[in-house]
Amino acid sequence: MLTAQDKITPSTNHLQDFLRQLQRVKNNFFTGSLIVHLHNNSSCLVFNFYLGRLSWSGRSFGQFDCWRRHLGSISTQISGVEINALAAVYQPELVSSTLSNLLATQKINRKQLQGIIVNIFEENLFDAIQFACVDDTPFHYEWISSNEQVKILAPTLPLLSIKSPVKNAFEKWLLWQGRGFATFYNNLPIQVIDLERTAELTLTEKQQKLLPFLLEGTNLRALANSLRQPTHSLAAALLPLIKNEVVNLVPPISINTVKSTNLASSLDASNFLQDHNFISLFPPTVAAKDIAEEQKSLIFCIDDSAGVYHRLHDILSPYEYRVMGIQDSTHAIPALIKAKPDLIFLDLIMPIANGYEVCAQIRRTPSLAKVPVIILTGKDGLIDKFRAKMAGSNDFITKPIDPETVLKTLFFYLPVK
Repeated sequence: MLTAQDKITPSTNHLQDFLRQLQRVKNNFFTGSLIVHLHNNSSCLVFNFYLGRLSWSGRSFGQFDCWRRHLGSISTQISGVEINALAAVYQPELVSSTLSNLLATQKINRKQLQGIIVNIFEENLFDAIQFACVDDTPFHYEWISSNEQVKILAPTLPLLSIKSPVKNAFEKWLLWQGRGFATFYNNLPIQVIDLERTAELTLTEKQQKLLPFLLEGTNLRALANSLRQPTHSLAAALLPLIKNEVVNLVPPISINTVKSTNLASSLDASNFLQDHNFISLFPPTVAAKDIAEEQKSLIFCIDDSAGVYHRLHDILSPYEYRVMGIQDSTHAIPALIKAKPDLIFLDLIMPIANGYEVCAQIRRTPSLAKVPVIILTGKDGLIDKFRAKMAGSNDFITKPIDPETVLKTLFFYLPVK
């Protein structure tokens, strides 16, 4: 009997390798740029991460038009100079600082920027999946660690889990391929090559309306954005014109295509992902959802210092977390039972009831027993760590609180809802 491994072709092997790189990003809390070189290194996709979360992505071709397309529908205040800076994918500090400045000057708000970053990420993922399945050239991967400037800027930006966008892009590719559009690249320019041939064809009304736009050398995504129509609807109208050599896709790069691998029929997606240990990236029973529409995870801080609470609040509130706190440790358990937090930061040294005692009470409370507890302390001794572990804590963070350590701990213990 054939297994999923037996069904893998060279093209799907490329896809498997690409997904494995994303798994490494997530598992290793990678901070830096993953550069995916396509087509013998003549072009690339760039994915920038902070602690395994995406801060932005881009490509070495058509990136200016990509940002202009996404930003144009939201803000008229963003200049061509700023869009040029965003297109500089080989200069991550310039891209990150420009995005941070757009937020600081309120030319775009955080929710809008998050939506744009997700959409561009899914587009780039879709293209990577398509290239992997259609092109016979393996990808080359380059890992570049972030410099200190990028590390400082990253927490000011929306940091996104890669799980749902990757799953969404994969599902969109399966639908795209299933409609027969496998070799129709969304990002490549469409060029009219023989307008006179249209006289020999019976064009639909939709095809006739599209021809003037095609003379501008646009690509499918830009065309769909201009006409406010789904890409699959436009692709269905354009494919007959491509087959009849009225228009053509003009690749900015050399593409040596092979017959597209029909993943939908020859390889079941869920089996493929499960057999290659991508369950954490693609949970088969969980539908992809927009984080902004879901309830944020609740982080609870128990510390007799209000400054610690405010510090945690400042670090976490820009992301998908709510933060609550209490200073009186004797009232902690009733407050926790009522709040139902997803994770607890607990100070070790407090008057009356210290962190060891509160942690032990948390573990004896059925509704709280499995909630991750992270001990906060100004000490870093082995005895304190041992006592905290014996009391039931999950981890240990030393004060003063470092934003990177806090975020890395949360990303480890809290799956994105």
